[in-house]
Amino acid sequence: MKKYSLLYDGLLELKDKIDATFVIIPRYEAEPLKELFDFAIILEKKYKIQHLLAYASLFIGGGGTINLEATYFGTPVISTRSFISHYDKYVVDVGLMKWVNDKDSLVNTALKLIGKRFDELAQNVWGSMKVDLDFLTDTILKAKDLKRY
Repeated sequence: MKKYSLLYDGLLELKDKIDATFVIIPRYEAEPLKELFDFAIILEKKYKIQHLLAYASLFIGGGGTINLEATYFGTPVISTRSFISHYDKYVVDVGLMKWVNDKDSLVNTALKLIGKRFDELAQNVWGSMKVDLDFLTDTILKAKDLKRY
């Protein structure tokens, strides 16, 4: 119910500058967004949205996990989150996500990124990650033995 002006004002300006279908994935209620964004498709139910993330021309998000999921697919991502976590910093540093904190930056960055793909970069970044299961298992078992949960 609280208006998030960076994102809301940015979307209202972008609708006049780009020819695109806007799809809004509400975190909570869809109804208040329907009036404000009558030009957009507002998802009313929970869906598996991986295909939407994978094929979007641009993803603008205020969250963490969904932003990362979109970068995995090579979709250009703009984060409007109020802070930068350690994993946000990583994907920003490698070029898979842009972070903005004002409406003008959001609009300008969106105009530059829309339709670009980062498939090769995403494959290089996410495909090169390895998990050392032996190390993780040993660390967890040692912590358990020390009664440090």
